[in-house]
Amino acid sequence: MADVHDGYAYLGGVLATELRDVTTDLAALDGQGWWAVVVDYEGKVTCARFDRVRVTLPS
Repeated sequence: MADVHDGYAYLGGVLATELRDVTTDLAALDGQGWWAVVVDYEGKVTCARFDRVRVTLPS
């Protein structure tokens, strides 16, 4: 996957970087790693797994 490591997610004070995988297969969530999951209004699921996750301090 070209340029897959450029992605990040910021959710509720958690910053995830070093994107490893992107999939629409919910079964992947049973595997290792930290996942960000997005569901659009039509029900399409996108799961993104990250290698680095840290809690950020409020500014």
